[in-house]
Amino acid sequence: MHRKIIGFTIAIALLTAGSLYAQHADNSVAGNWNISVPDHDITIRMELEQEGHQLSGNFLIPEHGDLFVLGQFSGDSLLLEAVEGSYMQLTISGQLQADGTLVGSFSGDIGEMDWTAHRVHGK
Repeated sequence: MHRKIIGFTIAIALLTAGSLYAQHADNSVAGNWNISVPDHDITIRMELEQEGHQLSGNFLIPEHGDLFVLGQFSGDSLLLEAVEGSYMQLTISGQLQADGTLVGSFSGDIGEMDWTAHRVHGK
């Protein structure tokens, strides 16, 4: 599992090098987010901490509990994976949009699903 995270980290770093990095160096996804999944009546709370490009966080999935994730945010690209030993395997990829939302997809035990996230302010 650690090899996958290292591989994804290197891939993200290479994809976002150069001028793209310079344009987005100040972006941060740290904080709380509400994730909506089209065609599913569910809201998932995502809590992220960010140190440089490294992310750690938690998905609070109703009726399932917490899913701890690790990953990277570079440029405007987000990549997270459930940490080893989690109750489900999940990869979360996304892009920070100009309006401040995140848009992406989940893949793993649950299949593949698109999602949109809005930052929760003041909490």
